[in-house]
Amino acid sequence: MKPKLELMNVTLAAVRPLKKTSVTEWANNFRQLPSDSAEPGQWKTGRVPYMKEVMDAFTQNEVHRVVVKSAAQVGKALDIKTPIPTPEGFKTMGEMEAGDKVFDERGEICNVLAVSEIYQNHECYKVRFSDGGEIVADAGHKWYVQDGDKEAILTTEEISVNLKKGNRNRYAIPVAKPLKLPEKDLPVDAYTLGAWLGDGNSYSAQLTLHEKDAEIAKKIEAAGHKVIICRENICIRGHDMRIVGKTKSDHCAECSRQFALHHKWKGIRDIQIDPIIAPRVTLYGKLRALGVIGNKHIPPIYLRASYEQRLELLRGLMDTDGTVSAKGRCEITQKSKILAENIFELLQTLGLKPTLKTKKAVCANSKTRAESAVYRINFLAYSDTSVFHLQRKLARQKSRENCRVTETERRRIVNVEKVASVPTKCIAVDSPGHLYLAGKNFVPTHNSEILLNVVGDLRT
Repeated sequence: MKPKLELMNVTLAAVRPLKKTSVTEWANNFRQLPSDSAEPGQWKTGRVPYMKEVMDAFTQNEVHRVVVKSAAQVGKALDIKTPIPTPEGFKTMGEMEAGDKVFDERGEICNVLAVSEIYQNHECYKVRFSDGGEIVADAGHKWYVQDGDKEAILTTEEISVNLKKGNRNRYAIPVAKPLKLPEKDLPVDAYTLGAWLGDGNSYSAQLTLHEKDAEIAKKIEAAGHKVIICRENICIRGHDMRIVGKTKSDHCAECSRQFALHHKWKGIRDIQIDPIIAPRVTLYGKLRALGVIGNKHIPPIYLRASYEQRLELLRGLMDTDGTVSAKGRCEITQKSKILAENIFELLQTLGLKPTLKTKKAVCANSKTRAESAVYRINFLAYSDTSVFHLQRKLARQKSRENCRVTETERRRIVNVEKVASVPTKCIAVDSPGHLYLAGKNFVPTHNSEILLNVVGDLRT
Protein backbone atom coordinates (compact mmCIF):
# COMPACT_ATOMS: atom_id res chain seq x y z
CA MET A 1 0.00 0.00 0.00
CA LYS A 2 2.86 2.38 0.79
CA PRO A 3 4.18 2.61 -2.81
CA LYS A 4 0.63 3.31 -4.06
CA LEU A 5 0.21 6.04 -1.44
CA GLU A 6 3.50 7.65 -2.44
CA LEU A 7 2.48 7.52 -6.12
CA MET A 8 -0.83 9.15 -5.25
CA ASN A 9 0.91 11.93 -3.33
CA VAL A 10 3.26 12.59 -6.27
CA THR A 11 0.31 12.72 -8.69
CA LEU A 12 -1.61 15.11 -6.45
CA ALA A 13 1.44 17.34 -6.12
CA ALA A 14 1.78 17.46 -9.90
CA VAL A 15 -1.79 18.60 -10.50
CA ARG A 16 -2.23 20.77 -7.40
CA PRO A 17 -2.65 24.46 -8.34
CA LEU A 18 0.31 26.70 -7.65
CA LYS A 19 0.13 28.94 -4.64
CA LYS A 20 -1.57 32.22 -5.55
CA THR A 21 1.07 34.86 -6.21
CA SER A 22 1.28 38.24 -7.87
CA VAL A 23 2.48 38.57 -11.46
CA THR A 24 5.86 39.88 -10.31
CA GLU A 25 6.26 36.94 -7.88
CA TRP A 26 5.36 34.51 -10.65
CA ALA A 27 7.84 36.16 -13.02
CA ASN A 28 10.62 36.20 -10.42
CA ASN A 29 10.07 32.50 -9.69
CA PHE A 30 9.35 31.03 -13.11
CA ARG A 31 10.26 33.43 -15.94
CA GLN A 32 13.46 32.57 -17.78
CA LEU A 33 14.93 34.98 -20.33
CA PRO A 34 16.57 33.36 -23.42
CA SER A 35 20.31 33.30 -24.03
CA ASP A 36 20.10 36.09 -26.62
CA SER A 37 18.61 38.53 -24.10
CA ALA A 38 20.61 41.45 -22.74
CA GLU A 39 20.48 39.76 -19.30
CA PRO A 40 19.74 36.05 -19.89
CA GLY A 41 18.54 33.79 -17.09
CA GLN A 42 16.06 34.39 -14.28
CA TRP A 43 13.72 37.36 -14.62
CA LYS A 44 14.33 40.05 -11.97
CA THR A 45 11.57 42.61 -11.50
CA GLY A 46 14.01 44.62 -9.38
CA ARG A 47 15.81 45.56 -12.59
CA VAL A 48 12.63 47.27 -13.87
CA PRO A 49 10.87 48.50 -10.69
CA TYR A 50 8.49 50.77 -12.66
CA MET A 51 6.80 47.63 -14.07
CA LYS A 52 5.96 46.05 -10.67
CA GLU A 53 2.82 48.00 -9.78
CA VAL A 54 1.41 47.68 -13.29
CA MET A 55 1.89 43.88 -13.41
CA ASP A 56 0.61 43.23 -9.89
CA ALA A 57 -2.60 45.14 -10.56
CA PHE A 58 -3.69 42.24 -12.79
CA THR A 59 -3.90 39.89 -9.76
CA GLN A 60 -5.65 42.24 -7.32
CA ASN A 61 -9.30 41.28 -6.81
CA GLU A 62 -10.43 44.85 -6.24
CA VAL A 63 -9.00 45.89 -9.61
CA HIS A 64 -11.39 45.22 -12.49
CA ARG A 65 -9.60 47.08 -15.26
CA VAL A 66 -5.94 47.90 -15.83
CA VAL A 67 -4.99 50.76 -18.12
CA VAL A 68 -1.24 51.14 -18.67
CA LYS A 69 -0.37 54.84 -19.01
CA SER A 70 3.39 54.45 -19.11
CA ALA A 71 5.94 57.13 -19.78
CA ALA A 72 7.55 57.36 -23.19
CA GLN A 73 10.65 55.56 -21.94
CA VAL A 74 8.74 52.38 -21.08
CA GLY A 75 6.12 52.20 -23.84
CA LYS A 76 7.73 49.55 -26.06
CA ALA A 77 5.21 50.28 -28.82
CA LEU A 78 5.06 50.85 -32.59
CA ASP A 79 3.04 53.27 -34.70
CA ILE A 80 -0.44 51.76 -35.15
CA LYS A 81 -0.02 52.19 -38.94
CA THR A 82 2.99 49.84 -38.99
CA PRO A 83 2.35 46.90 -41.38
CA ILE A 84 2.71 43.54 -39.63
CA PRO A 85 3.26 40.43 -41.83
CA THR A 86 0.79 37.62 -41.04
CA PRO A 87 0.05 34.26 -42.73
CA GLU A 88 -2.90 35.97 -44.50
CA GLY A 89 -0.99 39.07 -45.61
CA PHE A 90 -0.38 42.39 -43.88
CA LYS A 91 -2.36 43.81 -40.95
CA THR A 92 -1.59 47.11 -39.25
CA MET A 93 -0.40 47.18 -35.67
CA GLY A 94 -3.66 48.95 -34.79
CA GLU A 95 -5.64 45.98 -36.13
CA MET A 96 -3.71 43.34 -34.17
CA GLU A 97 -5.70 41.32 -31.63
CA ALA A 98 -4.92 38.54 -29.16
CA GLY A 99 -5.10 35.22 -31.01
CA ASP A 100 -3.72 36.61 -34.28
CA LYS A 101 -0.75 34.87 -35.88
CA VAL A 102 2.47 36.59 -36.92
CA PHE A 103 6.02 35.52 -37.84
CA ASP A 104 9.18 35.49 -35.75
CA GLU A 105 12.77 36.03 -36.89
CA ARG A 106 13.12 32.33 -37.83
CA GLY A 107 10.18 32.57 -40.24
CA GLU A 108 8.06 30.46 -37.89
CA ILE A 109 4.42 31.27 -37.20
CA CYS A 110 3.82 32.45 -33.63
CA ASN A 111 0.79 33.62 -31.69
CA VAL A 112 -0.15 37.05 -30.38
CA LEU A 113 -0.82 36.44 -26.70
CA ALA A 114 -2.00 39.91 -25.76
CA VAL A 115 -2.23 43.46 -27.06
CA SER A 116 -2.00 46.78 -25.26
CA GLU A 117 -4.32 49.72 -25.47
CA ILE A 118 -3.45 52.45 -27.98
CA TYR A 119 -1.04 54.89 -26.33
CA GLN A 120 -1.11 58.63 -26.97
CA ASN A 121 1.55 61.33 -26.55
CA HIS A 122 4.54 58.99 -26.39
CA GLU A 123 7.92 60.29 -27.46
CA CYS A 124 8.42 58.81 -30.93
CA TYR A 125 11.33 58.20 -33.30
CA LYS A 126 11.59 57.19 -36.95
CA VAL A 127 14.12 54.37 -37.34
CA ARG A 128 15.67 54.12 -40.83
CA PHE A 129 17.50 51.05 -42.13
CA SER A 130 20.14 50.53 -44.80
CA ASP A 131 17.71 48.59 -47.04
CA GLY A 132 15.35 51.58 -47.20
CA GLY A 133 12.91 50.40 -44.53
CA GLU A 134 11.43 52.77 -41.93
CA ILE A 135 9.53 52.10 -38.69
CA VAL A 136 8.16 54.63 -36.21
CA ALA A 137 8.54 53.44 -32.61
CA ASP A 138 8.33 55.05 -29.22
CA ALA A 139 11.41 55.80 -27.14
CA GLY A 140 11.07 52.69 -24.99
CA HIS A 141 10.48 50.15 -27.75
CA LYS A 142 13.11 47.40 -27.68
CA TRP A 143 15.25 46.11 -30.53
CA TYR A 144 17.52 43.07 -30.76
CA VAL A 145 20.75 44.39 -32.33
CA GLN A 146 24.24 43.24 -33.21
CA ASP A 147 27.09 45.56 -32.26
CA GLY A 148 30.24 44.15 -33.80
CA ASP A 149 30.58 40.66 -32.31
CA LYS A 150 28.26 41.51 -29.41
CA GLU A 151 24.48 41.21 -29.09
CA ALA A 152 22.14 43.40 -27.08
CA ILE A 153 18.52 44.41 -26.58
CA LEU A 154 18.32 48.21 -26.61
CA THR A 155 15.53 50.77 -26.60
CA THR A 156 14.96 53.15 -29.49
CA GLU A 157 16.23 56.02 -27.34
CA GLU A 158 19.41 54.14 -26.39
CA ILE A 159 20.11 53.40 -30.07
CA SER A 160 19.59 57.08 -30.99
CA VAL A 161 22.22 58.19 -28.46
CA ASN A 162 24.92 55.72 -29.52
CA LEU A 163 24.05 55.21 -33.20
CA LYS A 164 27.50 55.96 -34.61
CA LYS A 165 30.92 54.56 -33.81
CA GLY A 166 33.21 56.95 -35.64
CA ASN A 167 31.81 57.12 -39.17
CA ARG A 168 30.34 53.62 -38.97
CA ASN A 169 26.69 52.75 -38.36
CA ARG A 170 27.07 50.80 -35.16
CA TYR A 171 23.95 48.64 -34.89
CA ALA A 172 22.65 45.94 -37.24
CA ILE A 173 19.54 43.74 -37.23
CA PRO A 174 19.69 40.31 -38.95
CA VAL A 175 17.46 39.64 -41.95
CA ALA A 176 14.63 37.25 -41.06
CA LYS A 177 14.74 33.68 -42.35
CA PRO A 178 12.33 32.58 -45.12
CA LEU A 179 8.69 32.28 -44.02
CA LYS A 180 7.76 28.67 -43.25
CA LEU A 181 4.35 27.98 -44.74
CA PRO A 182 2.56 24.91 -46.11
CA GLU A 183 2.24 24.14 -49.81
CA LYS A 184 -0.83 25.64 -51.47
CA ASP A 185 -3.07 24.26 -54.23
CA LEU A 186 -2.33 26.99 -56.79
CA PRO A 187 -4.63 27.60 -59.79
CA VAL A 188 -1.60 28.12 -62.07
CA ASP A 189 1.79 26.61 -61.30
CA ALA A 190 4.09 29.20 -59.73
CA TYR A 191 6.81 29.19 -62.40
CA THR A 192 4.39 29.66 -65.32
CA LEU A 193 2.63 32.52 -63.53
CA GLY A 194 5.99 34.15 -62.80
CA ALA A 195 7.08 33.84 -66.43
CA TRP A 196 3.76 35.31 -67.63
CA LEU A 197 4.01 38.19 -65.15
CA GLY A 198 7.51 38.85 -66.43
CA ASP A 199 7.10 38.65 -70.21
CA GLY A 200 3.46 37.85 -70.84
CA ASN A 201 0.85 39.83 -72.74
CA SER A 202 -1.28 41.57 -70.10
CA TYR A 203 -4.50 40.79 -71.98
CA SER A 204 -3.89 37.24 -73.18
CA ALA A 205 -2.19 34.01 -72.19
CA GLN A 206 0.82 34.63 -74.45
CA LEU A 207 4.53 35.09 -73.80
CA THR A 208 7.17 36.47 -76.14
CA LEU A 209 10.70 35.13 -75.72
CA HIS A 210 14.00 34.97 -77.56
CA GLU A 211 14.95 31.69 -79.23
CA LYS A 212 17.96 31.22 -76.96
CA ASP A 213 15.64 31.06 -73.95
CA ALA A 214 13.88 27.89 -75.08
CA GLU A 215 14.64 26.50 -71.60
CA ILE A 216 11.70 28.54 -70.33
CA ALA A 217 9.35 26.80 -72.76
CA LYS A 218 10.65 23.41 -71.63
CA LYS A 219 10.09 24.38 -68.01
CA ILE A 220 6.50 25.36 -68.76
CA GLU A 221 6.03 22.13 -70.71
CA ALA A 222 7.12 20.21 -67.62
CA ALA A 223 4.30 21.94 -65.75
CA GLY A 224 1.72 20.32 -68.03
CA HIS A 225 1.46 22.62 -71.06
CA LYS A 226 1.86 21.22 -74.57
CA VAL A 227 4.90 22.84 -76.20
CA ILE A 228 5.97 22.83 -79.83
CA ILE A 229 9.32 24.45 -80.61
CA CYS A 230 9.65 25.57 -84.23
CA ARG A 231 12.77 26.72 -86.08
CA GLU A 232 11.63 30.33 -86.14
CA ASN A 233 9.35 30.50 -83.11
CA ILE A 234 8.63 28.97 -79.77
CA CYS A 235 4.90 28.28 -79.57
CA ILE A 236 3.07 26.95 -76.55
CA ARG A 237 -0.43 25.59 -76.97
CA GLY A 238 -2.56 23.71 -74.55
CA HIS A 239 -4.37 25.49 -71.75
CA ASP A 240 -4.68 28.28 -74.35
CA MET A 241 -1.10 29.50 -73.98
CA ARG A 242 1.47 30.23 -76.66
CA ILE A 243 4.96 31.69 -76.74
CA VAL A 244 6.33 33.37 -79.85
CA GLY A 245 9.95 34.19 -80.39
CA LYS A 246 11.09 37.80 -80.41
CA THR A 247 12.75 37.37 -83.81
CA LYS A 248 9.34 37.03 -85.57
CA SER A 249 5.84 37.73 -84.35
CA ASP A 250 3.90 35.68 -86.95
CA HIS A 251 3.44 31.92 -86.86
CA CYS A 252 5.39 29.57 -89.05
CA ALA A 253 3.29 27.42 -91.41
CA GLU A 254 3.32 24.34 -89.16
CA CYS A 255 2.26 26.34 -86.09
CA SER A 256 -0.52 28.03 -88.03
CA ARG A 257 -1.84 24.66 -89.25
CA GLN A 258 -1.70 23.06 -85.79
CA PHE A 259 -3.08 26.08 -83.99
CA ALA A 260 -6.03 26.35 -86.42
CA LEU A 261 -7.12 22.85 -85.45
CA HIS A 262 -8.01 24.13 -81.97
CA HIS A 263 -8.98 27.77 -82.46
CA LYS A 264 -10.92 30.09 -84.69
CA TRP A 265 -8.53 32.78 -85.80
CA LYS A 266 -11.04 35.62 -85.33
CA GLY A 267 -11.07 36.21 -81.59
CA ILE A 268 -9.06 33.01 -80.98
CA ARG A 269 -11.94 31.27 -79.25
CA ASP A 270 -11.99 27.71 -77.97
CA ILE A 271 -14.09 25.16 -79.88
CA GLN A 272 -15.97 23.37 -77.09
CA ILE A 273 -17.60 20.09 -78.09
CA ASP A 274 -19.69 19.68 -74.94
CA PRO A 275 -19.08 22.42 -72.39
CA ILE A 276 -21.59 20.89 -69.97
CA ILE A 277 -19.93 17.47 -69.78
CA ALA A 278 -16.34 18.58 -70.26
CA PRO A 279 -15.87 22.33 -69.94
CA ARG A 280 -12.41 23.40 -70.99
CA VAL A 281 -10.51 25.35 -68.36
CA THR A 282 -7.93 27.39 -70.23
CA LEU A 283 -4.91 29.15 -68.83
CA TYR A 284 -6.51 32.42 -69.89
CA GLY A 285 -9.56 31.49 -67.83
CA LYS A 286 -7.41 30.74 -64.81
CA LEU A 287 -5.51 34.00 -65.15
CA ARG A 288 -8.78 35.86 -65.49
CA ALA A 289 -10.18 34.14 -62.39
CA LEU A 290 -7.05 35.21 -60.50
CA GLY A 291 -7.77 38.82 -61.51
CA VAL A 292 -4.42 39.34 -63.24
CA ILE A 293 -5.61 39.81 -66.86
CA GLY A 294 -5.17 43.52 -67.55
CA ASN A 295 -4.01 43.91 -63.93
CA LYS A 296 -0.65 42.23 -63.44
CA HIS A 297 0.09 41.54 -59.79
CA ILE A 298 0.97 38.59 -57.56
CA PRO A 299 -2.22 37.18 -55.98
CA PRO A 300 -2.05 36.90 -52.15
CA ILE A 301 -2.21 33.08 -52.19
CA TYR A 302 1.14 32.99 -54.02
CA LEU A 303 2.83 35.36 -51.54
CA ARG A 304 1.92 32.97 -48.71
CA ALA A 305 2.51 29.68 -50.53
CA SER A 306 5.31 27.29 -49.53
CA TYR A 307 8.96 28.30 -49.75
CA GLU A 308 9.58 26.22 -52.88
CA GLN A 309 6.44 27.56 -54.59
CA ARG A 310 7.45 31.15 -53.83
CA LEU A 311 10.98 30.46 -55.09
CA GLU A 312 9.59 29.00 -58.35
CA LEU A 313 7.46 32.12 -58.79
CA LEU A 314 10.57 34.27 -58.40
CA ARG A 315 12.49 32.08 -60.87
CA GLY A 316 9.75 32.56 -63.48
CA LEU A 317 9.94 36.31 -63.01
CA MET A 318 13.74 36.44 -63.05
CA ASP A 319 14.18 34.07 -66.03
CA THR A 320 11.97 36.30 -68.17
CA ASP A 321 12.37 39.82 -66.79
CA GLY A 322 15.31 39.75 -64.39
CA THR A 323 19.01 40.39 -64.88
CA VAL A 324 22.18 39.49 -63.00
CA SER A 325 25.42 41.45 -63.23
CA ALA A 326 28.91 40.04 -63.65
CA LYS A 327 29.35 40.65 -59.91
CA GLY A 328 26.27 38.59 -59.08
CA ARG A 329 23.82 41.33 -58.15
CA CYS A 330 20.27 40.62 -59.29
CA GLU A 331 17.81 43.21 -60.56
CA ILE A 332 14.29 43.36 -61.90
CA THR A 333 12.62 46.55 -63.12
CA GLN A 334 8.88 47.13 -63.42
CA LYS A 335 6.61 49.89 -64.72
CA SER A 336 3.78 48.72 -62.47
CA LYS A 337 4.16 49.97 -58.89
CA ILE A 338 1.79 47.27 -57.62
CA LEU A 339 3.75 44.44 -59.25
CA ALA A 340 7.05 45.95 -58.08
CA GLU A 341 5.80 46.09 -54.47
CA ASN A 342 4.55 42.50 -54.78
CA ILE A 343 7.97 41.31 -55.99
CA PHE A 344 9.63 43.25 -53.17
CA GLU A 345 7.38 41.45 -50.65
CA LEU A 346 8.04 38.09 -52.34
CA LEU A 347 11.80 38.58 -51.90
CA GLN A 348 11.31 39.44 -48.21
CA THR A 349 9.32 36.21 -47.67
CA LEU A 350 12.29 34.28 -49.10
CA GLY A 351 14.75 35.68 -46.55
CA LEU A 352 16.48 38.03 -49.01
CA LYS A 353 17.32 41.73 -48.54
CA PRO A 354 16.03 43.71 -51.54
CA THR A 355 16.00 47.45 -52.08
CA LEU A 356 13.27 49.22 -54.05
CA LYS A 357 14.00 52.53 -55.75
CA THR A 358 11.99 54.71 -58.11
CA LYS A 359 13.59 56.46 -61.08
CA LYS A 360 12.44 58.37 -64.15
CA ALA A 361 12.81 56.59 -67.46
CA VAL A 362 12.74 58.34 -70.85
CA CYS A 363 11.08 56.63 -73.81
CA ALA A 364 13.73 56.76 -76.54
CA ASN A 365 11.19 56.02 -79.28
CA SER A 366 8.89 58.87 -78.24
CA LYS A 367 9.06 62.12 -80.21
CA THR A 368 8.24 64.00 -77.02
CA ARG A 369 10.82 62.04 -74.97
CA ALA A 370 8.03 61.08 -72.59
CA GLU A 371 9.04 60.27 -69.03
CA SER A 372 7.53 57.67 -66.76
CA ALA A 373 8.31 56.24 -63.34
CA VAL A 374 9.93 52.80 -63.16
CA TYR A 375 10.68 50.72 -60.08
CA ARG A 376 14.05 49.00 -59.70
CA ILE A 377 14.44 46.12 -57.27
CA ASN A 378 18.00 45.11 -56.46
CA PHE A 379 19.21 42.21 -54.30
CA LEU A 380 22.01 39.70 -53.85
CA ALA A 381 21.28 35.99 -53.72
CA TYR A 382 24.14 33.49 -53.47
CA SER A 383 24.34 30.36 -55.58
CA ASP A 384 22.96 28.20 -52.77
CA THR A 385 19.63 30.04 -53.34
CA SER A 386 19.20 29.80 -57.08
CA VAL A 387 16.79 32.48 -58.30
CA PHE A 388 17.05 31.40 -61.95
CA HIS A 389 16.51 28.28 -64.02
CA LEU A 390 18.10 29.77 -67.15
CA GLN A 391 21.69 28.54 -67.15
CA ARG A 392 23.15 31.71 -68.72
CA LYS A 393 21.81 33.73 -65.77
CA LEU A 394 22.27 31.06 -63.11
CA ALA A 395 25.99 30.84 -63.94
CA ARG A 396 26.48 34.43 -62.75
CA GLN A 397 25.16 33.88 -59.22
CA LYS A 398 28.02 34.18 -56.75
CA SER A 399 29.19 31.53 -54.32
CA ARG A 400 29.39 32.46 -50.64
CA GLU A 401 33.05 31.51 -50.64
CA ASN A 402 35.34 34.52 -50.04
CA CYS A 403 32.33 36.87 -49.77
CA ARG A 404 31.43 39.15 -46.89
CA VAL A 405 28.06 37.52 -46.37
CA THR A 406 27.32 39.18 -43.02
CA GLU A 407 26.27 42.47 -44.60
CA THR A 408 24.04 40.64 -47.08
CA GLU A 409 22.18 38.98 -44.23
CA ARG A 410 21.64 41.96 -41.96
CA ARG A 411 20.53 45.58 -42.24
CA ARG A 412 22.18 48.54 -40.54
CA ILE A 413 20.30 51.17 -38.58
CA VAL A 414 21.40 54.30 -40.42
CA ASN A 415 19.33 56.98 -38.69
CA VAL A 416 17.07 57.52 -35.67
CA GLU A 417 15.30 60.87 -35.61
CA LYS A 418 12.68 62.25 -33.27
CA VAL A 419 9.30 62.81 -34.93
CA ALA A 420 5.92 64.10 -33.88
CA SER A 421 4.10 61.77 -31.52
CA VAL A 422 1.70 59.26 -33.12
CA PRO A 423 -0.68 56.69 -31.59
CA THR A 424 1.26 53.53 -30.71
CA LYS A 425 0.53 50.00 -29.58
CA CYS A 426 2.46 46.92 -28.43
CA ILE A 427 1.88 43.17 -28.57
CA ALA A 428 3.19 40.10 -26.75
CA VAL A 429 4.05 36.99 -28.77
CA ASP A 430 4.99 33.45 -27.82
CA SER A 431 8.12 33.12 -29.99
CA PRO A 432 11.19 31.74 -28.14
CA GLY A 433 13.22 34.89 -28.82
CA HIS A 434 10.25 37.21 -28.08
CA LEU A 435 10.70 38.74 -31.53
CA TYR A 436 8.19 39.30 -34.32
CA LEU A 437 8.44 40.81 -37.81
CA ALA A 438 7.29 44.38 -38.46
CA GLY A 439 7.19 46.73 -41.45
CA LYS A 440 7.22 46.01 -45.17
CA ASN A 441 10.89 45.06 -44.81
CA PHE A 442 10.07 42.28 -42.31
CA VAL A 443 12.31 43.72 -39.56
CA PRO A 444 12.60 41.55 -36.40
CA THR A 445 11.64 43.60 -33.34
CA HIS A 446 10.94 42.94 -29.66
CA ASN A 447 7.59 42.46 -27.96
CA SER A 448 6.29 43.79 -24.62
CA GLU A 449 7.71 42.28 -21.41
CA ILE A 450 4.83 43.59 -19.26
CA LEU A 451 2.23 41.79 -21.34
CA LEU A 452 4.38 38.67 -21.58
CA ASN A 453 4.65 38.34 -17.79
CA VAL A 454 0.91 38.91 -17.35
CA VAL A 455 0.11 36.22 -19.92
CA GLY A 456 2.68 33.87 -18.35
CA ASP A 457 0.78 33.90 -15.06
CA LEU A 458 -2.29 32.12 -16.46
CA ARG A 459 -4.27 32.62 -13.27
CA THR A 460 -4.74 36.30 -14.10
